[in-house]
Amino acid sequence: MSLILYRCNLLLVGNFNADTNAQRAANGDLLTDLHTEWTAAAGPALTEGGRARLGRALAEVHHGGPVKRSEAAPILCDVLTDLFHSADGHLSATGLLSAACAELRATAPMTGNLPTVGEDGRCGRTASALASVLDYADLCGFHLENLAILAHTKWSDEVEAERFAHIRATRRR
Repeated sequence: MSLILYRCNLLLVGNFNADTNAQRAANGDLLTDLHTEWTAAAGPALTEGGRARLGRALAEVHHGGPVKRSEAAPILCDVLTDLFHSADGHLSATGLLSAACAELRATAPMTGNLPTVGEDGRCGRTASALASVLDYADLCGFHLENLAILAHTKWSDEVEAERFAHIRATRRR
Protein backbone atom coordinates (compact mmCIF):
# COMPACT_ATOMS: atom_id res chain seq x y z
CA MET A 1 0.00 0.00 0.00
CA SER A 2 1.36 3.42 -0.88
CA LEU A 3 2.09 5.99 1.79
CA ILE A 4 -0.66 8.18 0.34
CA LEU A 5 -3.28 5.44 0.55
CA TYR A 6 -2.13 4.69 4.11
CA ARG A 7 -2.61 8.36 5.03
CA CYS A 8 -5.96 8.29 3.25
CA ASN A 9 -7.12 5.26 5.25
CA LEU A 10 -6.17 7.05 8.46
CA LEU A 11 -8.17 10.11 7.46
CA LEU A 12 -11.21 8.13 6.34
CA VAL A 13 -11.83 7.31 9.98
CA GLY A 14 -12.56 11.02 10.43
CA ASN A 15 -14.28 11.24 7.04
CA PHE A 16 -12.21 14.33 6.20
CA ASN A 17 -13.98 16.36 8.87
CA ALA A 18 -12.00 19.46 9.70
CA ASP A 19 -12.30 21.95 12.51
CA THR A 20 -9.57 24.31 11.36
CA ASN A 21 -8.30 25.79 8.14
CA ALA A 22 -5.00 23.98 8.69
CA GLN A 23 -6.89 20.66 8.77
CA ARG A 24 -8.77 21.63 5.61
CA ALA A 25 -5.44 22.46 3.95
CA ALA A 26 -4.08 19.06 5.02
CA ASN A 27 -7.15 17.44 3.47
CA GLY A 28 -6.49 19.37 0.26
CA ASP A 29 -2.83 18.32 0.33
CA LEU A 30 -3.84 14.68 0.64
CA LEU A 31 -6.38 14.99 -2.17
CA THR A 32 -3.70 16.58 -4.35
CA ASP A 33 -1.26 13.76 -3.56
CA LEU A 34 -3.90 11.10 -4.27
CA HIS A 35 -4.78 12.76 -7.56
CA THR A 36 -1.11 12.88 -8.56
CA GLU A 37 -0.64 9.20 -7.69
CA TRP A 38 -3.76 8.19 -9.62
CA THR A 39 -2.75 10.35 -12.58
CA ALA A 40 0.64 8.65 -12.68
CA ALA A 41 -1.07 5.25 -12.61
CA ALA A 42 -3.36 6.29 -15.49
CA GLY A 43 -0.37 7.28 -17.58
CA PRO A 44 -0.39 9.47 -20.67
CA ALA A 45 -3.66 7.99 -21.92
CA LEU A 46 -5.75 9.90 -19.34
CA THR A 47 -8.82 11.15 -21.19
CA GLU A 48 -11.35 13.80 -20.28
CA GLY A 49 -13.66 11.04 -19.01
CA GLY A 50 -10.76 9.62 -17.03
CA ARG A 51 -10.17 13.02 -15.46
CA ALA A 52 -13.83 13.15 -14.41
CA ARG A 53 -13.50 9.65 -12.90
CA LEU A 54 -10.54 10.91 -10.86
CA GLY A 55 -12.69 13.84 -9.69
CA ARG A 56 -15.40 11.43 -8.63
CA ALA A 57 -12.85 9.28 -6.80
CA LEU A 58 -11.60 12.35 -4.91
CA ALA A 59 -15.17 13.20 -3.92
CA GLU A 60 -15.75 9.62 -2.75
CA VAL A 61 -12.56 9.59 -0.69
CA HIS A 62 -13.52 12.94 0.84
CA HIS A 63 -17.05 11.73 1.56
CA GLY A 64 -15.95 8.33 2.85
CA GLY A 65 -17.95 6.33 0.31
CA PRO A 66 -20.00 6.50 -2.87
CA VAL A 67 -21.49 9.87 -3.72
CA LYS A 68 -25.13 9.96 -4.79
CA ARG A 69 -26.05 12.54 -7.41
CA SER A 70 -28.51 14.13 -4.98
CA GLU A 71 -25.76 14.78 -2.41
CA ALA A 72 -22.89 15.58 -4.78
CA ALA A 73 -23.08 19.40 -4.83
CA PRO A 74 -22.21 20.06 -1.16
CA ILE A 75 -19.57 17.32 -1.22
CA LEU A 76 -17.93 18.78 -4.32
CA CYS A 77 -18.11 22.24 -2.76
CA ASP A 78 -16.24 20.90 0.29
CA VAL A 79 -13.61 19.21 -1.88
CA LEU A 80 -13.01 22.44 -3.81
CA THR A 81 -12.85 24.40 -0.56
CA ASP A 82 -10.22 22.02 0.83
CA LEU A 83 -8.19 22.42 -2.37
CA PHE A 84 -8.43 26.23 -2.04
CA HIS A 85 -7.12 25.93 1.54
CA SER A 86 -4.30 23.71 0.30
CA ALA A 87 -3.12 26.37 -2.16
CA ASP A 88 -3.63 29.29 0.24
CA GLY A 89 -0.41 31.22 0.71
CA HIS A 90 1.07 29.74 -2.46
CA LEU A 91 -1.52 30.74 -5.04
CA SER A 92 -4.74 32.71 -4.72
CA ALA A 93 -8.00 30.80 -4.93
CA THR A 94 -8.89 32.68 -8.12
CA GLY A 95 -5.44 31.89 -9.57
CA LEU A 96 -5.93 28.22 -8.72
CA LEU A 97 -9.35 28.24 -10.31
CA SER A 98 -7.98 29.96 -13.43
CA ALA A 99 -5.26 27.31 -13.76
CA ALA A 100 -7.84 24.55 -13.38
CA CYS A 101 -10.08 26.15 -16.00
CA ALA A 102 -7.10 26.41 -18.38
CA GLU A 103 -6.60 22.67 -17.98
CA LEU A 104 -10.30 22.04 -18.67
CA ARG A 105 -10.01 24.03 -21.91
CA ALA A 106 -6.77 22.35 -23.02
CA THR A 107 -7.09 20.04 -26.01
CA ALA A 108 -4.72 17.54 -24.39
CA PRO A 109 -4.57 16.81 -20.64
CA MET A 110 -1.74 18.69 -18.96
CA THR A 111 -1.50 16.07 -16.21
CA GLY A 112 1.09 13.86 -17.90
CA ASN A 113 4.09 15.43 -16.18
CA LEU A 114 2.52 15.89 -12.75
CA PRO A 115 4.40 13.10 -10.99
CA THR A 116 7.75 14.61 -11.99
CA VAL A 117 7.16 18.13 -10.66
CA GLY A 118 7.06 17.19 -6.95
CA GLU A 119 6.62 19.85 -4.29
CA ASP A 120 7.83 22.61 -6.61
CA GLY A 121 4.78 21.91 -8.71
CA ARG A 122 2.29 21.52 -5.86
CA CYS A 123 0.13 24.43 -7.08
CA GLY A 124 -0.05 22.90 -10.56
CA ARG A 125 -0.87 19.51 -9.08
CA THR A 126 -3.59 21.09 -6.93
CA ALA A 127 -4.99 22.90 -9.97
CA SER A 128 -5.06 19.60 -11.84
CA ALA A 129 -6.97 17.96 -8.97
CA LEU A 130 -9.39 20.90 -8.98
CA ALA A 131 -9.87 20.45 -12.75
CA SER A 132 -10.74 16.78 -12.20
CA VAL A 133 -13.35 17.70 -9.58
CA LEU A 134 -14.81 20.36 -11.89
CA ASP A 135 -14.86 17.86 -14.76
CA TYR A 136 -16.84 15.45 -12.58
CA ALA A 137 -19.19 18.27 -11.50
CA ASP A 138 -19.76 19.12 -15.16
CA LEU A 139 -20.51 15.47 -15.91
CA CYS A 140 -23.11 15.57 -13.11
CA GLY A 141 -24.72 18.56 -14.80
CA PHE A 142 -23.80 21.18 -12.22
CA HIS A 143 -23.27 24.79 -13.18
CA LEU A 144 -19.50 25.09 -12.68
CA GLU A 145 -19.42 28.83 -12.09
CA ASN A 146 -22.03 28.60 -9.32
CA LEU A 147 -20.21 25.69 -7.68
CA ALA A 148 -16.89 27.53 -7.86
CA ILE A 149 -18.44 30.69 -6.39
CA LEU A 150 -19.97 28.71 -3.51
CA ALA A 151 -16.64 27.01 -2.75
CA HIS A 152 -14.71 30.28 -3.02
CA THR A 153 -17.18 32.04 -0.72
CA LYS A 154 -16.97 29.21 1.81
CA TRP A 155 -13.16 29.28 1.70
CA SER A 156 -13.09 33.08 1.97
CA ASP A 157 -15.50 33.09 4.93
CA GLU A 158 -13.43 30.45 6.74
CA VAL A 159 -10.20 32.35 6.16
CA GLU A 160 -11.78 35.59 7.33
CA ALA A 161 -13.25 33.95 10.45
CA GLU A 162 -9.83 32.57 11.39
CA ARG A 163 -8.15 35.93 10.75
CA PHE A 164 -10.78 37.72 12.84
CA ALA A 165 -10.44 35.23 15.72
CA HIS A 166 -6.66 35.65 15.70
CA ILE A 167 -6.84 39.44 15.78
CA ARG A 168 -9.50 39.38 18.45
CA ALA A 169 -7.39 37.08 20.63
CA THR A 170 -4.33 39.31 20.30
CA ARG A 171 -6.34 42.43 21.24
CA ARG A 172 -7.66 40.82 24.41
CA ARG A 173 -4.19 40.29 25.84
